[in-house]
Parts: sequence; C-alpha cells; structure tokens
Amino acid sequence: MFSKIVPGFSRQLPWRTGCSLVLGSLLSLMGATAFADLPIMWGTDEDTGHLVKVEHYNSTPVVTDYGRLSINDGGTIRPLPDTDPDDSDEFTDIESFTLSHRGIAYMVGNSPIGFDGGGTFSSHHLYSLRIFNFDGTEAVHQDDAAASGGYNVIESVGALSDVDDDPINGLDFDPISGLLFGVIENGSRDDLVVIDPVTAVVTEIATSLDGTDDIEDIQFDDQGNLYLIDDDGGESGNDDILHRATFDRSGTVPALQSIEVLNNTGDDHRIEALGWDFQNHKLIAFSDESNSLFDLNTDSDGFTDLGGVGFNDMEGIDFVPTPTGLPVPEPATMLLALLGLAVMAVARKR
Repeated sequence: MFSKIVPGFSRQLPWRTGCSLVLGSLLSLMGATAFADLPIMWGTDEDTGHLVKVEHYNSTPVVTDYGRLSINDGGTIRPLPDTDPDDSDEFTDIESFTLSHRGIAYMVGNSPIGFDGGGTFSSHHLYSLRIFNFDGTEAVHQDDAAASGGYNVIESVGALSDVDDDPINGLDFDPISGLLFGVIENGSRDDLVVIDPVTAVVTEIATSLDGTDDIEDIQFDDQGNLYLIDDDGGESGNDDILHRATFDRSGTVPALQSIEVLNNTGDDHRIEALGWDFQNHKLIAFSDESNSLFDLNTDSDGFTDLGGVGFNDMEGIDFVPTPTGLPVPEPATMLLALLGLAVMAVARKR
C-alpha cells in the first residue's frame, strides 16, 4: 500500500492511485499543465550490453545509446564483460529489465561475472540501476560504446535464492501490491515467482503455467493484469502467443487465479520484451526477428509494426509505471519541493 511509502496516506489508498495523486499534486503546484504524448521507453540490448532510451516510439523514434553498462565491483567501477565470447548474439546474458515507480531499474544476469583480481558475481544475480535522481532528473549519462567510463553503474542486490540453473526471462512490478514478479524458464514449463528487491529472496507463486512453454517476458498493466509472451506457442509450437494472468491478492502473496490466451500473433517473431505504456494503455513489444517494436493487441490476434530502433536484441524494455511516465519523487525530496513551493507562494502574496 502507498501508505508504507508516504506516511499519512490512508491504508485504503491503492499503490498506483497514491503515486498518481502525489505526483499530480506536485506537478500541479509546479505549474505543469501538460505531459508528452508518449512516455520514454528504456531498455537493455543483450548483444551489446548497452543501456538504451527511446522517445516517440510510435512515430519517428529518437534513440539514445548510453553505452555499455558498468558494474560496481566492491568500489571499483568496471565495464560489464562479455559473458560468452563464443556467441556474438549474447553479451551480458541480461534477459530482463524493469523500472520501479521511483525510476530505478532492476535486471537479472543469468551468467556469472568475474574479474581478474576482483570480485565474482554468481549467475542469476539481481542488479539495480538508478535511472533517475531523487529530483526526477536523469542519473545516467551518454557514454562511449567501449569502456563505459565509470557511467551507468549497476549495483549488486544479490544472488537469487532457490532458482537452480533456470534463467530469469522477465521482471516487472505489480502496480497493485508493489511486489517484484519474475518468470523462470524451467525446462518446457514456466514458473512465476516474487523477488524481494532488497534481499533477492525468491518466493514461488505458480509452477508449470498452464498452456505455456517458453515465456520470454512479463508485464503488468495499470489494472494489475499480467501479460506474458510465449515464444513457442500455438499449433506450430513456434508462434508468439500473448497470455493474460489474473491474481487473487487477498493473501500476503498473490495467488494465480486464471491464465488465458489473448493474442496469437501468427508467426515466430521472437518477441522477447514487453513494456506497458501507462499513459496510453498500450502493450509494446520488441521483436528480435524483425528488430522492431510492436504494438500488441490485447483483445484480439495481431499487432502493429512500429519500426526499428537500431538495436537487434532488446531483451528488456519498460516505462516508468506511472500515468505520466515520470518517476514519483522520493518522500523527502517531494516534501522539500512542496515546502519550497508553499514558501514561494506565501512570499508572492506578501
């Protein structure tokens, strides 16, 4: 509940509603009258290990390459290494990426990372990256493609508990409960889990999801419905199939209530990333086959091809999960800003 984040809010106020009210109030006081028609999309490219920003995703995309991610190795900042030099289609083996309402990205590396004379990060490792500062400005920097120069540093949260050798293919925050969900590729079945973003402890939600075979990513909408994209579905066993799952949230941990097929895209598009545009209520996907973004239908078969963005393997894409596409300020920053605006208002009246 939002009251856990900002004291004083009613415990009956849903997490997403609280975020909207606080951000709306702050921006209203600041005199903001309009937002961009489209929020900004962020993601990572597995082939290069680069952080990517996409603006105007459905018209003429403006793509910013922030260069290769770095990692904090016990206080020493190092560029992420190639985890599989023999495979040009895999660099960091980061196959998941999501953003919190605070503008912090979370991702899982499915291969171990080690440095000569430095530390070792085990496989299935949870990392975080602050995309936005406390005041809403960007905390990441454009960078050269080769060395990262100490910019865009991911921090180790810890090794995920109890996932064996099975990769994490997707992550997303539930806008109702605020919990971080993940999907595990477990042989020819798929399991849903909840991951603690502070401790990396994993709690199982559901195993062997009905009708799935190779879920590549998951994404919640603003109503708390979970979309799952299957890369090996349909009668052919190769079609990209979109599923929707609903949950019973009456317990401490949500329980899977139902799962159904929404969209058979009709071919093997190798869709491996999903992002929900909370402002325009659209499900955006990335196709490795066509190297382009798709606007996926959520009530029928089919999609709209939105065109390429200059990257070939964006395994994770996401928007900040707020109606504005902007992060919710940290409580202390928000209160200081509100106080400052109030003081300015009083000064004007005097």
